[in-house]
Amino acid sequence: MSLFYLQMMLTINGGFYDRLVEVPIADRLTWLYTWRLFTVNLSDGAYINEDGKLYEFFSILFSKLDIFKQYYRHVDPFSEALLFACIITVTHYVVSVVTNNYSQVDKAWSILPVVYAWHFFYNDYLNRGTIHPRLLLGAVLITLWGFRLTWNFARKGGYAWSGQDYRYPYIKNKIGPVAMGFLNATVIAPFQDALLLMMVAPLYFTNLTYLGNTTAGVTLTKMDLLATFMFLLCLGIEMTADEQQYLFQTEKYCLLKHQRVSSNNDSSSGDNNKSQQQLQNRQQQPDENSDYRRGFLTRGLFKYSRHPNFFAEMGVWWSIYLFSVSSTISLTECLQEEPVQWWHASTYVNWTIVGPLTLTLLFQGSTWLTEHISSEKYPEYKLYQQSVNRFIPWRSTWTSQNMAHDKND
Repeated sequence: MSLFYLQMMLTINGGFYDRLVEVPIADRLTWLYTWRLFTVNLSDGAYINEDGKLYEFFSILFSKLDIFKQYYRHVDPFSEALLFACIITVTHYVVSVVTNNYSQVDKAWSILPVVYAWHFFYNDYLNRGTIHPRLLLGAVLITLWGFRLTWNFARKGGYAWSGQDYRYPYIKNKIGPVAMGFLNATVIAPFQDALLLMMVAPLYFTNLTYLGNTTAGVTLTKMDLLATFMFLLCLGIEMTADEQQYLFQTEKYCLLKHQRVSSNNDSSSGDNNKSQQQLQNRQQQPDENSDYRRGFLTRGLFKYSRHPNFFAEMGVWWSIYLFSVSSTISLTECLQEEPVQWWHASTYVNWTIVGPLTLTLLFQGSTWLTEHISSEKYPEYKLYQQSVNRFIPWRSTWTSQNMAHDKND
């Protein structure tokens, strides 16, 4: 394969956006159209590999920056992201098997959505030649989310080579190594990597609203502002909840560590006596500090929701989904030159809803497991479950019931 042949192939086929403008808008925004684009790219890849020229093809592609940019522009951005996700999935699975650590995907959870967001933005910029404000806003917001989550994950030791979600060993102990291996090959690695892409798919949906060399339909709308407000509000809740949980867990384990040292040390040194007295004081103080006795946090945001950070995380990605709704509204109004029909389901529902919807369903199952483990570990957790909402922050009966329970003790 020559460099000339590659250039000719790209010239004949044209770019993704060159072909996009020829597709009717009603067909363009369907999942079927995206699937057809993906199968076309698979066919192109099979054609290139017919004569065993795949290695030569990629050698040329990555050796010439201008050719790489041309090819990058030529291919459907979702197909490119999906191919990258497949490579990452295989990598995560292999590393998890080699290290016997199933949390490899967790280490990339806060990073991959940021990569996908800027990928969709840059692909659009190459083709349009101007900055799309909705894509830029979405990419910036997701980057803020990524920085925050990466920092929070890092300070808890999540990026340590041996760091692993405590739920995975629990599951493995319950179902056995064979079933756990199957779960890793089908759910833990591929499912989560696919979900990370689908969570950002609403920004790709904005790519599909391209109308050629025009700025029509790309200005920010009230829906974009609503999405941004919801995102920042949920991000603030998530930051607050994670900070409260981190401070509580850090002090709890610090006190427990001092208690173990004191109990194993026959000497009555001043430091040991001080740490032992500090723990006893924490346990004996009413209400707010009795959390150290029961073992879990019930103060702050956790007084109104058992998992305020999970609630906020779901809200973050439903906010991102609203950008696809905004794209539908602005594009429809631009083409029809009349206000959108707000009561039509098609205004609010498109195929990228799979991302936030799947994440919401995933939290139902993972939270059930988390609380099942907590109820086994902490006797009072079931009372907490009965008194406080699972996700949505709301008025709780925890304070009064808790005080009555403490009196009975």
